[in-house]
Amino acid sequence: MKEASSNPRLDVAGESSTDQKESDDVKGLAAGKKQTRKKPKASRVVSNLNADQLERKRLVDRNAQRTVRQRTRDHISNLEARIEELVEEQAMLEDAERRTEALEEELRGLRLMLEKSRCEKASP
Repeated sequence: MKEASSNPRLDVAGESSTDQKESDDVKGLAAGKKQTRKKPKASRVVSNLNADQLERKRLVDRNAQRTVRQRTRDHISNLEARIEELVEEQAMLEDAERRTEALEEELRGLRLMLEKSRCEKASP
């Protein structure tokens, strides 16, 4: 039988306290219990700040918001520029498609003329 260790982090069985907690968590999950997590530490509450801290916080918040607004404006500008590029590209593609259709129609006409020419030469 194991003796209790002089290490306060080890229990009587010689397991560390974190091992024990992990073991308990696994048992709890197996029993269908919900695992609870500690809530993250709340951010600074404005009412707990002194005047200097509040002024600093407001300055930081204003700068952060200014940065977010600028980033949003930049993103919108980039999207608008991309739209212009795509509209121009679409116009070029539509023009190329019209030219292709016209050339295909011309090719069909030339092939018909060639076929007629061959038929006329073949029948004297």
